[in-house]
Amino acid sequence: MKNHKCKECGKSRPLSDFNGGIHSRCRICDRDRKRKWRAANQAMYALMTSCHGQARRAVERGEIRRPKACERCGQNHRRLLMHHERYTRPTDVTWLDDKCHARRHMESKARRRMPIAATN
Repeated sequence: MKNHKCKECGKSRPLSDFNGGIHSRCRICDRDRKRKWRAANQAMYALMTSCHGQARRAVERGEIRRPKACERCGQNHRRLLMHHERYTRPTDVTWLDDKCHARRHMESKARRRMPIAATN
């Protein structure tokens, strides 16, 4: 069995201990990191969970239609995820596959880290 080193705790663990083998943190460290974030961002977490619930119910009622293909790459997937650009608009969703959804979040994080250009 192949092992992988967690970038958080530094322990070498089986690949099965890394959510799907794609994350750099083991499940234990990932769970702890998420708990700390939720505790520090309670208002945002409440907004996110409310938004996700409203969107899920809108899909169940037929107000939002799930496409067969990812809206970004156009590939047909059985599993598509709802992506929200703003949590204040629960029914404004983009349907993305796992890879495109992860890329979208990486792009969003990179944009937030980008320094604001100085203007003269």
